[in-house]
Amino acid sequence: VPELEYAFKHALTQETAYEGILTRHRKGFHERVGAAIEALYQEQIGEYYELLAFHYSRSDNRQKAIDYLSKAGQKAAARCANQEARRSYEQALQLAEGREEYDAILARRARLSLDLFQGPEAAGDYERLLQHARQSGNRAQELDSLLGLARAYYVLALDGQEPAAPSRSRELYEAAYALARELDDKASMVRALIALTWFRDFWADYKD
Repeated sequence: VPELEYAFKHALTQETAYEGILTRHRKGFHERVGAAIEALYQEQIGEYYELLAFHYSRSDNRQKAIDYLSKAGQKAAARCANQEARRSYEQALQLAEGREEYDAILARRARLSLDLFQGPEAAGDYERLLQHARQSGNRAQELDSLLGLARAYYVLALDGQEPAAPSRSRELYEAAYALARELDDKASMVRALIALTWFRDFWADYKD
């Protein structure tokens, strides 16, 4: 009360029933369940991002699957459920390959890796973002990618496993500062300048 609910008493019964449904029918059922959740719970839709991501990712509605997987990832990251966030982003990226929203989701995964001090993973994502930005001529994305990649190499420098990482990080921050000046992006100029002061940890006579 006030809604009827139906449940399987045993998981095996549920699995057997599910496997007995034709794949094309399953996809239709998942989309209808997703649409019903959206209709019933509009006012508290944020509470259902994970469930909507689950159903739409098993339907033919790729766009909604991408949207809700990305939102579920952001929600998980906000509560520090980092592995859950990464899984959602990775599923979304698989579906978004070649689509306009791909880079935005990739940037979220890259930032998550930075927050977790996962230098190699962050560097890999920011390298791709930087390449995409330069190919498309997106200067703002290029600047953001340079700053992210510079920080990723700084994390690698702190790990001490890549001897060239400190120099690479410094070069990237200097390139980011130059581009920020060209774009008159003062906030990014400050971000790059503050980061450059860190390199005294590696070179005592370094002057930023």
